Amino acid sequence: MQRLDFLRELDPGKEAIVRKSQLSKEMQAGIQSTLDLDEHGLPDTYVEAVEQTYPAPHFTMGFDDVTINEGQDAHFTCKVEPIDDPKLEVQWLRNGAPIEAGSKYILKSEFGIASMHIKWPFPEDSGVITCRAKNRSGADETQGNFVCHGKEAIVRKSQLSKEMQAGIQRTLEIDEHGLPDTHVEAVEQTYPAPHFTMGFDDVTINEGQDAHFTCKVEPTDDPKLEVQWLRNGAPIEAGSKYILKSEFGIASMHIKWPFAEDSGVIMCRAKNRSGVDETQGNFVCHGELQLILHVDLYG
Repeated sequence: MQRLDFLRELDPGKEAIVRKSQLSKEMQAGIQSTLDLDEHGLPDTYVEAVEQTYPAPHFTMGFDDVTINEGQDAHFTCKVEPIDDPKLEVQWLRNGAPIEAGSKYILKSEFGIASMHIKWPFPEDSGVITCRAKNRSGADETQGNFVCHGKEAIVRKSQLSKEMQAGIQRTLEIDEHGLPDTHVEAVEQTYPAPHFTMGFDDVTINEGQDAHFTCKVEPTDDPKLEVQWLRNGAPIEAGSKYILKSEFGIASMHIKWPFAEDSGVIMCRAKNRSGVDETQGNFVCHGELQLILHVDLYG
């Protein structure tokens, strides 16, 4: 009773206990609607309405015509945007017919890079190669010619000089008896020093967006070629945040969940036994503004 008397002294015109809701009918209806959503979830029509819409695909880099001889592999690479659309579909075609992925046709598409590698091509694989990208907003495509020159089916008479025939005979003897240890190093294939044929642009994003870097380096077939990524001169280790890849002369780095402190000079370095080359660009990640809430107290 002493507590109630005290409250009445503070404001004798009001009861100490509020027995009836002081909210308007509109606010009460809003609270009830929120409770219904918590219990039953959003209607399907509402979920569809807020789904993100991406622009139609657009190829920012196509591929050149490719001419090879039978026995050589062929590779095609192109770049397409948007790179973050999960519904983007990429399809490769030869003379208008879809190409199925398999041990001969290695198809890949990730982070806006679409590639096709053809192993053991034959003349009948020649034709117009098309890469088509489509999503809910539209479609785009890029194409080029592929020519594979065949070898003569049957050679009835040797076309080699006596010196070359002697060399072949020597090779057969080496296959049978092996090379002396002193000759192993001498016949190992030598590749030229690495050379970047395409670098990457500066990248500026806001915190919460992913970042992607792609470059092209030659030689593409050197098994001893090493690719390394660095930020401000410090090596970047591959992991769940930094996804590093290097294949068929395409080196890429994808950064997930970057923060402002990840900004800096990004460098890609390639080296082999013959030399080293590098390319670099600036990466800027703008941090989010922190909200400061001011609480005013009234006496």
